[in-house]
Amino acid sequence: MSRFLGTKKYMGDKVPPEIREALEKRIEECDLRCVDNYRFSPMDDPEGLQEFEEISKRGCCGSYEREVSDSTGRKWLIGCNYGH
Repeated sequence: MSRFLGTKKYMGDKVPPEIREALEKRIEECDLRCVDNYRFSPMDDPEGLQEFEEISKRGCCGSYEREVSDSTGRKWLIGCNYGH
């Protein structure tokens, strides 16, 4: 899933695979096109959420965001921008 760059703080192996997969699944289910500005942050990390919001604001057109839980029960905010 190299296209999921994420935020500076939460990217690559710092994001549980099930969280990256949740975003990919939602992109496919919602038939989102021209997707960019992928972002992930645990809900209990104020610094990560701030970066998440900053990345969200950089995008244009549509924005998708959703709260999901990983296998440990930790809640994450996932999102991306789409359509150009």
